[in-house]
Amino acid sequence: MTIDLLDNLGRYAALHPLLAQFAEFCHTHDLRQLPAGKTELVPGQLWLNVQQFDKRMRDDVLLEAHRDFLDIHIPLSGKEVIGYAPGTHCTHIVKDYDKEADIVFYGDKVESYASVPADSFAIFFPGEAHAPAINLYGLTKIIVKIKI
Repeated sequence: MTIDLLDNLGRYAALHPLLAQFAEFCHTHDLRQLPAGKTELVPGQLWLNVQQFDKRMRDDVLLEAHRDFLDIHIPLSGKEVIGYAPGTHCTHIVKDYDKEADIVFYGDKVESYASVPADSFAIFFPGEAHAPAINLYGLTKIIVKIKI
């Protein structure tokens, strides 16, 4: 897991060519003006999804992990709290891996929580379990998917 300011996203461009492409997209587009729902930048390889969440408490959110995609979470309004646990510590599967959605859900305990304020981002690599969109007052965020 990595958390940083959105202005610094370009520093991580060397991690993956499509991350570089998304960082450039961020510099040339107002993310707050994107329509709700899915926007494909590179079909099947890079897309983003603008979503809104109602209040979600820590106990309401399961850990999830992905195998084929890097996940970037970008809160646009409100403050997001994201739970984290190393995937190797997660053994209690509550919903089997769905290959099409690239997601598995765990009933294991979150080991730590991090605040991700608006105009920041959190990156989760495949296998890193996270419990996203925990918030007290509602949240609008972008979830970016990058094929690894």
